[in-house]
Amino acid sequence: TGDVHWGNAVHEYSNDNVIHHKGFVNVSAALAWTYERILEPSNVLVSGCSAGAYGAIMHSAYIANHYGDARIAVLADSGSGIITDTFLNDSLPNWGAQQNIPPFIEALQRPLAEMELPDLYKAVGQHFPQHRYAQTSTAFDADQIFYLEAMGGDRHDWSPRFRDSLNRIEAETPNFRAYVPPGSVHCVTPYTYFSERVVNGVKLTDWVRDLVFADEMPDSVKCEGEDCYDDPICDACAEDGGIWCGFCRNWPEAFRPPMSDESEMPDGE
Repeated sequence: TGDVHWGNAVHEYSNDNVIHHKGFVNVSAALAWTYERILEPSNVLVSGCSAGAYGAIMHSAYIANHYGDARIAVLADSGSGIITDTFLNDSLPNWGAQQNIPPFIEALQRPLAEMELPDLYKAVGQHFPQHRYAQTSTAFDADQIFYLEAMGGDRHDWSPRFRDSLNRIEAETPNFRAYVPPGSVHCVTPYTYFSERVVNGVKLTDWVRDLVFADEMPDSVKCEGEDCYDDPICDACAEDGGIWCGFCRNWPEAFRPPMSDESEMPDGE
């Protein structure tokens, strides 16, 4: 309902535009249904793509609190939380999400407007050190870049801010990992290329399996430098296409940072 599964509010944006932000209510109802039918699982994977990525990390805390004896793994797919201060302060409060922050995690008991997504990951991960938390997003996620621009941000800020966000979480959350493929497609878990992704010799399906079941968490896997512009998924769009190929428009030229005036000057000038 337009609130990344966090909301419980009715907000009138204009006379003819009233939105019922009920994402938190809907997920809670689905989880209640689940709890009645799945009583004592040994392993639980909580995952979501795009807006679902934010729902996955928030609701994983409630799931971990409910299934006290299970091992929980979270895979947040393409929801990195790179937003502008304007959106954080002016738009997010309309969802009524503040009241839905897990009350049993002390580090989260402060206004959402004072937090960023890394704070949520760090707080949940540190509260449940026995569980596993992970993000995956491409190095230049076109959809997330689109939303940052719509908020008034600079498209070329997204990728470095994304990397900084991951680094901040990893620095303080030993049970957090990341898998960053090259390219610009948005989401991987709903698509057939989920089974084709390989980064630095590590197959994504193997990495996710280890995240959920292995005795030790897999290491983070990230493309670096020029390798992040070498994407077989976008390259294949020129031949056989796919419903995800809209994210590959103008790849990779539109995703490279602009050259500075100095870098455009001929040698010696």
